[in-house]
Formats: sequence, C-alpha cells, structure tokens
Amino acid sequence: MTHTTPIAATQPLALRVRVAYGFATLGTGSFLVVPQLFLLFFMTDHLGIAAAWASFTLLLPKLWEFLTDPYIGLRSDRAQTRWGRRHPFMLLGAVLLSSGIALVFNVPALDTPQARWAYVTLMFVLATTGYALFSVPYTALLGEITNDRHERTRLVALRMGFLGLSLLIAAVGWPEVLKALGGNARAYGVVGWGVGALCLVAMLVTVLGTRRMPLLQGETDATGLSAQLRTVLGERAFVMLALAYGLQMLAQSANSTMLAYVGKYLSPLGGNFLALYFGVMTLASVVAMLFWPMVARRLPKRSCFVLGTCVGVVGFLVSVWGLSTSVAVLVAGAVLAGIGFSAGQVFGFSLLPDVIDVHRRRSGKNRDGAFTGVWVGWEKIGLALGAMLSGLVLGWSGFIPSTGEAVAQPASALAAMMWLFGIVPALLMAASLLPLFSRSLRVVEAVVPVPA
Repeated sequence: MTHTTPIAATQPLALRVRVAYGFATLGTGSFLVVPQLFLLFFMTDHLGIAAAWASFTLLLPKLWEFLTDPYIGLRSDRAQTRWGRRHPFMLLGAVLLSSGIALVFNVPALDTPQARWAYVTLMFVLATTGYALFSVPYTALLGEITNDRHERTRLVALRMGFLGLSLLIAAVGWPEVLKALGGNARAYGVVGWGVGALCLVAMLVTVLGTRRMPLLQGETDATGLSAQLRTVLGERAFVMLALAYGLQMLAQSANSTMLAYVGKYLSPLGGNFLALYFGVMTLASVVAMLFWPMVARRLPKRSCFVLGTCVGVVGFLVSVWGLSTSVAVLVAGAVLAGIGFSAGQVFGFSLLPDVIDVHRRRSGKNRDGAFTGVWVGWEKIGLALGAMLSGLVLGWSGFIPSTGEAVAQPASALAAMMWLFGIVPALLMAASLLPLFSRSLRVVEAVVPVPA
C-alpha cells in the first residue's frame, strides 16, 4: 500500500526515486510526439484522407480527454486501494495507451477514406483515454513526492531528460525505421507497434517503481466535481500559468505537425529535414534541461520561464529564415527553439505544484488531482488545437491529399506550411509572455519558501 508519511521539506530525493518517477516519460513523451509528427501526414499522404477531416482526428479524442481528465483527477484523489490512490489508474492507462497507439497506425484494408478516418479516430480515442488515466495521477504524484520546490525542479528536469530521449527516438529513430521499410503504410504500422511496446515498458517501470514511495497527503476535498472545478478555475495563478503553457503547446504543436510537410514539399533536405531539425531541437532541449535547475537557483522560476520563452520566439523566427538561407541558420534556429521548449516543460511543470501548494496552505484541502486533471487536459487541448488548426489551414489553402503518390501542391499550400512552421509558433510564444507577468504568479514566487 502507498504510504502517506510526511516528508521533510529539505529531504533530498534519491536518484533511483527520480529515475523511477521520470522513466514513464519515455512512453508518454513518445505518445505525445509521434502523433504530432506523423499522424496528420500519415492520414493525408498515405490513407487519402482530406486534411480537414484528418485535423478533427487530432482534436476529437483530446476534447474527450479534456472532459474526462478532471473526473479522473477527482477519482484518484479519493481512491483507496492497496496500491494507493494513483497507481491503479496509471496501470490501466498504460495498457490502454500502448494498445491504442499501436492500432492507430495499423489500419485494416477498408475501402473508403471515410471508413479509414473512422477507424483511426476510434483507435486514437482508445489511446488518449489510456493517456488520461495515466497522466493525470502521474502528474499529481509530483506534488506528493516532495514539498521542496528545488527538489521538484530537479525531479522535473530529470523527467524532461527522459522526455528529451523520447523526442530523439521520435526524431531520429522512427524516421530511420520508416525510411528503411520504404516509408509506406506498412512501415507506419511497424512504427506503431514499436511505439506501443516502448510506451508499455516505460510506464510499467514507473508504476512498479513508485508504488511504495512515501507520499505527502493532505485532507481530501469531499465536494463534488463541479464545485472543485469552480475552485480550480478560480485560482488565478493557476489560470495564468495554464494559459501561458497552453499557448506554448499550441506553438510547439503547429511547428512539429508541419515538419514532415516542410521536409517533403519545401526543404532541399527532403526526407532528412525532419530528423535534422527535430533532432537538433531535441538535443538542445535535453542539454538545456540539465542547466535550467542551476539557473533556477539564482533566478526565480517565473523569470527563467520568461527568459526561455523569449529565446524560443527568436528560435522559430530564425528557423523560417534558415529555410531560405542555409542549413547552419536552420540548425541555429532549432537550437534556440529547443531551449525555449525546455523552459516551458521544466518551469511549467515545476511551477504547477508550487501553485497547488499555495492553494493547499490557504484552504487546507488536497485538490492535487483536480488541479492536475485540468492542467493535463489543457495541455492536450493545446497540442490538439495546434495540430487541428494546422490541418484546417492546409485544407483551406488547397492542399491535395494522396495515398502515397507524388503530388504538386499549390503555392497557397506551400505558403501555409511556411507560416505554420515558424511564424505562427513565434507569435503564439510571444503571446504566452503576457500571463507570465501576472501579479498572481509573482505572489506565488513570494509565498512558496526557499528551503535552507
């Protein structure tokens, strides 16, 4: 049974504890990134599905998750089992997610694009339901493993290191598998099974490795879901942090969704573009994640978040410039974009438990699951909206779908790819700075103590 013994604020976490917690991100990161990179392209260029229809496949399951995430958070707050309150949900989620993502890319021989669209959408709903069951209680664990805010930053940084590794696998490993197998629909099926296996193993390591950790646990709120949601959404610091993070997820989603298209239709690098750009961006983000905890020892987390966001804005603009100038400029843009991405991940997730701490001290109630349910749902909506809007814009620009054959795209579609790749993400990142300057987040900085 999961222990609920309080942990001293300055007690350092053992490396094995941080590794056990972070390891799942190898799987959850793959699940988030692989559909962002490949699913829209797979549907439009291999299944013959219109871009507008394909874009809704990326949104509809996330809307379902957005509705269910707060409920899962509430149920995991109140669950009482011999495996604790979080882990039964995580175990079920690991199974559903891994099987669902494998089936998404293994489409049976269906006669019409509409039938193929319905199949992919249903399987993606299955996978995203599994992700909801795992990710909401998993994120809630972050605020229960330790109440030391610097330990949380280190914990998140290591977790983001695993995320970076999953991004490298997605950026370099899976494109190489696709290339080696001919880049056809069958190749995508093999990748689907590979991603599913990776997700299952990584998530099970965390479920089993964290099951007996001592966890902080306050008094659980017995009020209903709607009342808890009103309380969560009434916490202004949480709303401002979620808004900033959500805008950055929109930016990252639009950029990553376009990489396969830019490689095929715009860049002279062709099939090597995605691996080069996303690989460099990911490597830069992993390296930056190693340094952000040290920077956060000298600057407030919010200031670090702002700094990284500014670097990300410049990175996306330089990336657009690099497409028309040189590979060196493109690589520089990818490096800066990666630094911006890492700041959003490290400081978004490490500020979240600080915000929840302030609420817990004021109210005396444990609403970690409710807060993280809304947070994770908002993250998914940001990723899904970015991909969906990208698909809609492609459709409106005259993009021509296909089932694998070469197609000459109109100039309007090529221009849309360019904007969605860099200019729109830069504008969204810039907009995310506004909520980061809110007074409510400055108050959280002042209230959460710095351990001695």
